[in-house]
Amino acid sequence: MTVPVVFCADANYGQYVPVVVQSIIENSSLEYKYHIIILDCGFKSEDLAVLARQIAAHENFSIEVKPVLELLQKYKIKKGRRLQSPAMLGRLLIPELCAEYSKVIYADMDMIFNQDMSGLMAIDLGDNYLAAVIDIDVEAERFLTDPRAKESEAYINSGLMVMNLQAWREHRLADKARQFLVDGRDGRFLDQDAINAVCRGRILFLNEAWNSLIISRKWVDQHEIALRHKFPYLDKILSDYLIAYQDDKKNLHWTGRAKPWLSFNVPFAEEWWRYARKVESCGRLLEAVIRNRPGLFSGCGRVLYKLLGLPLLLVETEPQSRQYYLLGFEFLRVARSYVSIKYASRSFYLLGLKVLTRRNKS
Repeated sequence: MTVPVVFCADANYGQYVPVVVQSIIENSSLEYKYHIIILDCGFKSEDLAVLARQIAAHENFSIEVKPVLELLQKYKIKKGRRLQSPAMLGRLLIPELCAEYSKVIYADMDMIFNQDMSGLMAIDLGDNYLAAVIDIDVEAERFLTDPRAKESEAYINSGLMVMNLQAWREHRLADKARQFLVDGRDGRFLDQDAINAVCRGRILFLNEAWNSLIISRKWVDQHEIALRHKFPYLDKILSDYLIAYQDDKKNLHWTGRAKPWLSFNVPFAEEWWRYARKVESCGRLLEAVIRNRPGLFSGCGRVLYKLLGLPLLLVETEPQSRQYYLLGFEFLRVARSYVSIKYASRSFYLLGLKVLTRRNKS
């Protein structure tokens, strides 16, 4: 059996494809062949070269690159509807560009896989157009804002899909989805809204462990009791999500703006870096996250101590450093820096001068 996995990679996200591919490699089976298909939406040549060398090292893996920018340019979206990148439309080209396949797996690049993806290919789609997990954030929001929500089918996250390409081609679903976007229908997730709209009624819902949405957990914790009480229909969806979240083998998907390559402080970032440290471009990924730390790290804080109402001591903290200011002057700084994921150092500065560096093997 061949397991075809499709990514839509542009210049912004292309450098992270080797990480998700590394996770696929480490959890693959030698019994199957895995064919990585890149829909090139502006993939940088140096990132593509890293990926090609990575895949070449494994006999049961192969890679195919399909340029799609010219194809995407002919699709125009109604004025006022902004696509974040051409790659958002790229997956609607899969039925056309992967004509040799009747079924493929599509995956976003901000994921890692802790399960063998051959399990997805083994799923019998029947006459369904695709298989995907319910997007618990959107589904719960629909119930809170739309009194007709319970009358319609659950909304899925399109970041991981098993696509029935034979059915997509037969029913011209890609054309219908693109027309949905051209018409400017209401919705804020654009291509995901379009996929939900044209596939409604013919979707097979996957176990949430196949695509665990990291951003959902905090939201679920905050609203779980109220949602279960007000909308009994959501009880099973919430339960399924929380059970999947406890699964050590769950696949992780960092939806939203908080990405593990932007901050070590993002939930489950250590899982992403566990795979990232094994790819050829790891050093470049580390340099980027450290270099951009001031504007990208979350978890920063500031505590001001006063004496008799006057500012005395200011402590500023962020994930990689802590500064102490006495009467407005910095007198002590403790800074952590990562030479690699495995080794870290901690430096102490007194009055702006480095006085001690301690390296620990973590």
